[in-house]
Amino acid sequence: MQKTTGQVMQMYNDFITLSMIEKEDYNNKINATCKQHAEITRDIINSANQIKRKIQAETVGYQEDQESHVAVIATIDGKNYYLDINKDLYRVQKGLKTKGFATLDFVWNGTKCEVVSAEELRRIDEKLGYCNGLYTDDIIEMLRKEMQQEQNWEQYNNGKPKESAFEYKIDFIFEHLKNNILEQNEMGIVEVNKYYKNLYYHLLTEEELKKNKLIDIDVVIKNGDSSIKSLLYEIQMEDKNLYYIYSQQEKTFVKTDEQEITKMQKNKTLKYESYKMPQFSEGDTR
Repeated sequence: MQKTTGQVMQMYNDFITLSMIEKEDYNNKINATCKQHAEITRDIINSANQIKRKIQAETVGYQEDQESHVAVIATIDGKNYYLDINKDLYRVQKGLKTKGFATLDFVWNGTKCEVVSAEELRRIDEKLGYCNGLYTDDIIEMLRKEMQQEQNWEQYNNGKPKESAFEYKIDFIFEHLKNNILEQNEMGIVEVNKYYKNLYYHLLTEEELKKNKLIDIDVVIKNGDSSIKSLLYEIQMEDKNLYYIYSQQEKTFVKTDEQEITKMQKNKTLKYESYKMPQFSEGDTR
């Protein structure tokens, strides 16, 4: 089995620690870019290793045809490792497997990168205490299998007909899977969005995903003198739409409807932040 050096393990620990506290939006005001995250990663690794570890990190583009994305290459004992913390902020904060630490071996300007296997990363995660036998991915997979077995729906669907199973699944994902797993710091709304979309696309069947569409809409919720970035989800079904709005207080999505959303907008407690807006029924007077 592939074994990593102590220096790689320490660098990975730096990567995990930084991922726990970084956000793609700071204080619900500033949107951080991949370049800013890469520069922070580079500086943290270099400053932590000036004396004890001979590691040199530098920022690089992703691929020659995708120079707009920036990540980090760190060199240890002549071996290079590609680090993309932008992929892993929400994943680390939710206890998911990392996707951006030494997973690519492509050449960048003649630089070949080493790959650390998933098995070795699990071993390191268990040693560091990040993974205690199970990742959140493992729990999601167990839940996916459970939700897709029809014989379980009588138990989970409260005796409702099979036709209502999809709506019950959506309620379960967005209302009951609260955003507090392993959460040590307040997550940014960008990470919240990525986490719940990950759940949505993993827990539903291919057939369900084909018949229904998830639209994520950026909104600002005003509460007194404060304004907080939030999310409105619109699930477009064949016969109706479902609506869920993220509550920072509840740490989950709360089910709502057209009338309540329209009321919030008219009261100026909800403002749309992008070109995307909900597709309300005909006759709506927004």
